[in-house]
Amino acid sequence: MPEATGDAAPDAELVKAVRAGDPVADGAARAFAVVGAGSPDEKRVPVVGRLVVGRECAGVDEAQRLVLDDPTVSRHHLEVRSEPDLGGAFALDASANGTRLNGSRIERGVLVPLSSGDILEVGDTEIRLEAGPPSDQPRSGARTTVRRFSHGPMAMAVGDIVGYSQIAEQNNSSALTSALDELFGELRGLLRLHGGMLGNYAGDAFFGAWELNSIPDGAERAIAFSLQAAERVRRLAPELALERDEEAELRMGWGVAVGEATVSVLTGVLTTIVGDAANLAFRLSGVAARDGRGEVLVLADAAVGETVLFGAPEELALKGRSAPVSVVSAGATSGGA
Repeated sequence: MPEATGDAAPDAELVKAVRAGDPVADGAARAFAVVGAGSPDEKRVPVVGRLVVGRECAGVDEAQRLVLDDPTVSRHHLEVRSEPDLGGAFALDASANGTRLNGSRIERGVLVPLSSGDILEVGDTEIRLEAGPPSDQPRSGARTTVRRFSHGPMAMAVGDIVGYSQIAEQNNSSALTSALDELFGELRGLLRLHGGMLGNYAGDAFFGAWELNSIPDGAERAIAFSLQAAERVRRLAPELALERDEEAELRMGWGVAVGEATVSVLTGVLTTIVGDAANLAFRLSGVAARDGRGEVLVLADAAVGETVLFGAPEELALKGRSAPVSVVSAGATSGGA
């Protein structure tokens, strides 16, 4: 969430004038956030420029923040923007627990248009938007962001939970979500230590990547991360509140591949990595730690690292591939896959 900018002061002064009952200023405020609508404690907060909603809203002028005493609300949870030149008001979610608009969860980090009467749910608080007519000012200065695609060599590591379908069947969605949040939180921290970026999640799969143009030893880092991640999962598994067969140890299979890929940010928030090597990493993660294979499988031509022991090459036929691929098991004893 951005901090208050230099041009926010005039807006803050206008908000103060609205709150002081200045009718001219009240007319200039084209949007209001109403908390507790219809109740004796109803609070009508003007939105001029922006209104930051959160548990703390540090660094934001008091006139342009709405602080909610709710532990489920993020420090900087939501921003409501009044943008007359763009045609009205917008919401921008930046929270950990999400925001709902008229009952539906909105996408994080994406400007969502608002209409008068819309209800935003922030934690346990409902905020109703009251908006005036759109500005009649021309939009000649308004521009859309040009989406940028980055293409180049990358190392990718994908982890996939072994037996996830059975685990999902044995646990309710709340328990499963809580366990995944704890597990993936550990993996995110480990990924940062290895200099990787999170390539989003895909259900029970964890996707990390390294751009080799800026991180030349990315393949080595990907392998080291995968080995440590496999160990971290084994260590953390007994602490997760999940029902599963007693003899079934919670593990993740990891696949590492290197190749050309394209990075983009789809819909403005989801980091997406597309390419054959990314697909290969996902396919490898789905067969690793199964049928006697090691927990970390690496494409043979990506096997690097002086401190890593690699098993003998194995030709694997992967789903959807026209030809087998040569892989090795990382961390295995010499000659074992």
